[in-house]
Amino acid sequence: MNSGAMNRRMFLTSAVIVSLTGCLGEDATGSEETTPARTPPPTPESETTEAPVESTTATRTATPQSGIVTVDVGPGTVFRPFDVAVVPGTTVKWVWRDGGHNVVVDERPENSEWRGHGTIEDTGYVYEYEFTVEGTYRYYCSPHRAQGMAGAIHVR
Repeated sequence: MNSGAMNRRMFLTSAVIVSLTGCLGEDATGSEETTPARTPPPTPESETTEAPVESTTATRTATPQSGIVTVDVGPGTVFRPFDVAVVPGTTVKWVWRDGGHNVVVDERPENSEWRGHGTIEDTGYVYEYEFTVEGTYRYYCSPHRAQGMAGAIHVR
């Protein structure tokens, strides 16, 4: 091979290496070069709004509801809503969104006949009860009581 062909190869190889190094975005010392980002000036009338985020925590209802009220049993270790206000004659329907849960009575008015549902059920199970006696009813899931899986029905 002659020296002209050799020089041409060296030149092309060097050009490729320099081009690739430029694509990596680093200088010869390996440190990255940063350019400060431009921040738009604040506008006094602007108001930041955020999209609503679906809550993964349990909720409560303040205004007494009537008819049929649904309480989700799960997913996870929550009753959703965990605190429900209803009027007498309202049916509460617990719907199992995942398995391994029950509804155990912790506290109820003295003259109430509510017994809860102590059997541990799987996803899709539905348990209903019509609350007719005013007062506060507290319940929990026995396998997940230590994790705070509890709820309340306020009949008023």
